[in-house]
Amino acid sequence: MTMQSRSRAFAVLFLAAGAGGFALSQERTAKPPASTKPQPTARVAGKGLPADKPGVDAVEDVQTPRAPRSPRPELKQNEHDQSDIFSALQAPRVSNAVKPQANEGRMAGFDFARDPLNATRPGEPAEEITKRETAARPAVNDAQRQLLESRFNLAPRHDPEIRMSRGKPICVGPTARLPEKVTFESLSRLTSDEIRERKLFPYPALPHPLQTNGGQVFPAMQIEMFPRLKRFDVDFDLPEDFLPEFLPAIFLQNRPELGDVSRGEILSINNFPT
Repeated sequence: MTMQSRSRAFAVLFLAAGAGGFALSQERTAKPPASTKPQPTARVAGKGLPADKPGVDAVEDVQTPRAPRSPRPELKQNEHDQSDIFSALQAPRVSNAVKPQANEGRMAGFDFARDPLNATRPGEPAEEITKRETAARPAVNDAQRQLLESRFNLAPRHDPEIRMSRGKPICVGPTARLPEKVTFESLSRLTSDEIRERKLFPYPALPHPLQTNGGQVFPAMQIEMFPRLKRFDVDFDLPEDFLPEFLPAIFLQNRPELGDVSRGEILSINNFPT
């Protein structure tokens, strides 16, 4: 085959391949493949929940066991299952040789591997702790409220114009209650050392409303949407007017032109990343 014949043959093959590729691209354009990506579920406005299941908490939902469809014998609790032999207080000694030892070799005090937090005696059941602290909750809340009112003026004063990102009014201060004959103007004339020595700092640290138990406490506006966050022993102490917005606004650093991207929904596994 001469050089000229080879050139013609390559030209024909190139044109044929190009025509085939063009036809294939036209076919794909005309008939796009069906998307396998699931479509976003309709949401309830302001809640970010599936429209067909309002009020569903995804975390609580997956942690809650379902009742079996049919009764099976292995699921029935018998006398053995409900007996007290599984109690830590019924555990046998590791050896009878320890019986002559102090307390017969038993743990007579608190055992952090056995006793719940805030047990008042060794072996106190968790149910008794729950009952006792549930009954004490009103008194705990009242004591914290009295402490707050002794330090702060809790009557909210809203700025007439300034709002948070999603429109909640902002409280303005100062809210601290100062000792008699002390004003913020007089405080401004003192040095930090003088304020410390005279114990005049207007915003000293606040204790946890139930310091012995500690742990996170959620405000009512969050519990309203996520009931599993409610505690039996204590309630949130700060008034809602002084808290940030909930739902919170969300801003993306790399997409500032979008502004608030929360769209009035709680970002959770219910709606991420739809």
